Amino acid sequence: MGRFTFPTFTNVWVVLSICAAEVVLFHLLLVLWLKIGKRAWKIVDYIWLSLAALGIFGAAGQARQLVATNTVARVKSAIPNILHAAPFFR
Repeated sequence: MGRFTFPTFTNVWVVLSICAAEVVLFHLLLVLWLKIGKRAWKIVDYIWLSLAALGIFGAAGQARQLVATNTVARVKSAIPNILHAAPFFR
């Protein structure tokens, strides 16, 4: 087996490059080509705010999972120490 490497989409520069490319693409599409009106811009706002909220909920879920995993690992590593010290507390 080879050395572990993180997937490309976890690199900060890749994510920032994709974000910049999307900003340029959507500017060209929505502002210069389609020239959408006020009502359409409100719809676009609701769409991106909904997607941002979904991303925040996903990040919160991942953070909870990471904290739970680390907590379980700490408890498992502490159990031998507790069992070793238990006779002194009886």
